[in-house]
Amino acid sequence: MNKALADLQAGRGVYASIVKDKRGTEFYAGLATATLTLPLFTGLLCYYAVEALEGIKGPAAVWVRLGTLALAALLLLMTLVLGGIALSGIPRYGRERILGRTLSGMAISLIFIGFMVAGYGQGLRNHSFLAALETSASKMQAEVKQDLKENPDGPTAKEQARRLGRMKEELAVAAEGTSGDMALFAKASGVLLEQMQAATVHYAKASQLLKEHPVLQFEGVQRREQLQDKRELVRQFLMANQELISWLANRETLLRKELEKQKLPPEKIESALNGLRKKNENFELSLKIREQDRLMGSAMLNMLSILEANWGNWRYDAQRRKVIFQDHDALEKYLSDARQLQEAVQEQKKLQSSFVTVLSS
Repeated sequence: MNKALADLQAGRGVYASIVKDKRGTEFYAGLATATLTLPLFTGLLCYYAVEALEGIKGPAAVWVRLGTLALAALLLLMTLVLGGIALSGIPRYGRERILGRTLSGMAISLIFIGFMVAGYGQGLRNHSFLAALETSASKMQAEVKQDLKENPDGPTAKEQARRLGRMKEELAVAAEGTSGDMALFAKASGVLLEQMQAATVHYAKASQLLKEHPVLQFEGVQRREQLQDKRELVRQFLMANQELISWLANRETLLRKELEKQKLPPEKIESALNGLRKKNENFELSLKIREQDRLMGSAMLNMLSILEANWGNWRYDAQRRKVIFQDHDALEKYLSDARQLQEAVQEQKKLQSSFVTVLSS
C-alpha cells in the first residue's frame, strides 16, 4: 500500500496515468471550446462595431473600422492555431469533446475569413471605380483648363462630347466587378453621363452649323426665305442650348431620380448628391455661360425678325459689313439687339475666365 501511494505521488502507476489523461483531456477540450467560441465572439464584435459606427464618417471612424478588421482577422487566425493544437490531442485523448467543437469552430472561422477576403477584394474593386471616376473627372478638368488658356472660347462642344464619351467608357470598364450599392451608383452615373453627352452632341452640331453658316452675314441674301433659313439655324441652336441648360439646372434632380430608380439606400443617395454639390461652382459657371448663349441666340433672332419685317427697306454693305436701313426706328431696334449680342459675347468671355480661375483653385 505504501508503495502504491509512493508511486502515485511520484507520478507512476495506473492512478497517476488516469489523472494525467483527465488533465490532458480537459486541456484539449478547453482548446476545442475556445476554437468554437472565438469566431462567435469575433462575429459579435464586428456586428456591434458596425452598429456603433453606422452613419459616422471621418478619419477616426475609418481607423476604428480598420482596427476592428485587424483584430477580427487576428482572432480568426488564432482560432485556426488553437484548433490545430486541439486536433493534435485526439490520437491520445480521443475525439470526445474535442473533434466536433474544433471542426465547427475552424469551419466558422474559415467562412468568416472567406467573407473578409471577398469583402476586401470587392472593396478594392469599388475603390478602383471611385478612383477611376475621380481620375477621369480630373483629366477632363485639366484638358478644359488647358483649352481655355489657349483659346478664350474654350473647347468646342464636339470635343467636350468626345471627352464625355471617353469618360463614360472608362467608367464602364472600371464598374465591371463592382457590386452592391457601388454597382448601383455606377449604373446611375453612367445614365447621367449619357444624358449629358447626348445634350452636348446636340449642342455641338447646332453650334457647328452656326459657324459654317454665319447668320449675320447677308452677302448674297436675295430672298426673304433665306432669312427664314437663318432663323431656323438659330432656333435649332437655342433648342440644343436649352437642352444643356436643363441638364445643368436639374442635374441633382436627375441624379436623385436615377439613384432612386436603382433603389440605392437614402443615406447613400444623399452621399452621392453631396459629392455632386462639391462641384457646384463649376456647374453654376457653366450654366451662366450657357445663359449667355441663350441671350446671344435671342438677340440674333430679334435682328433677323427686324430684317424680315423690313424686307425691301434695307441693304447689306459687303465692304463695310453693315446693314443699311432706310427706316431710322428699324435701325435703332437692330442696333439695340446688336449691342445686347455684343454684351452677351463679352460677358461670356468673362465667365470663361472665371471658369479657368475656379479650375485652377
